[in-house]
Amino acid sequence: MLKNKAANIFLAWIILSMIYLAVVTLTGVLISNSSSKEWLESVDNVVTVQVSDPNAKSEVDVASTRLETIVKKLRITAGINKIEIFDEEQTLGLLNSWLSQDILNDINLPTLIEVKLNKPINKEQISQTIGSLIPGVSIDDHSRWKQKLMFLIDIIENLGWIIFILILIVCLASIIFAIAMNIANNGEVINLIDLMGGGSSFIAEIFQKQILLVIGPSALIGSLIAIVTLFILNDYLVTTLPDIFPGSISSLGEALNFWEWSLIASTPLVFIFLSLITVWVSVVVLLGKLK
Repeated sequence: MLKNKAANIFLAWIILSMIYLAVVTLTGVLISNSSSKEWLESVDNVVTVQVSDPNAKSEVDVASTRLETIVKKLRITAGINKIEIFDEEQTLGLLNSWLSQDILNDINLPTLIEVKLNKPINKEQISQTIGSLIPGVSIDDHSRWKQKLMFLIDIIENLGWIIFILILIVCLASIIFAIAMNIANNGEVINLIDLMGGGSSFIAEIFQKQILLVIGPSALIGSLIAIVTLFILNDYLVTTLPDIFPGSISSLGEALNFWEWSLIASTPLVFIFLSLITVWVSVVVLLGKLK
């Protein structure tokens, strides 16, 4: 019935492109949300202690260095679960991306101690307790930059959802446009069916079947291309940025749970379902205006 091949080809390419973008966008949003939450939880009960002049004599215990004194006091402080002392090489590794080697050579680096706290615990109170153990020790509970980072993550996620919704709108608008073109090019056949008592509902069902034959394969192909793209991109990032993405190609699958992958897999089905509803409504409305 639908003789307009140009409209069908146009619709097929639009659906393929939109499904591709939708799957990539949704996966990006879900991975961003999952990874950021996991990372923020990992540092949620961690404070960093900076000990300047770690090898100097302690002000409170002349028989020990400043570093030895603070470590002793940390080990007997209630609420602390684990202590990890960063050596000079580890500290330099953290700063290499931010400062040049010349600057690093000219400054006296403090010794960093990562303190993992028990859950649940008053982080602010324990930070004050640690800060009072020895003079000249600075504490960073990461609260300031965590709030800014969470705000940035929320913006990125909201932007991703907005893009996803816009993709859906473009997809449905393209279907309405294709339906209008097909009705205009099949006016005689539509009038004949109407005279035979087919009615708008019968014609809408025919359009639904024809459109399904167009958007079904397009949605499937778009989804497959999107999945391949995501795995290739993940593998590329792991290869080029191993410090930031230490996983392997399988880490993409581990980043999301079953329900999140189910949501991604259902994306083309949701688009097809909404498309068929759009086809039905569009045909009934457009035919009603022609009568």
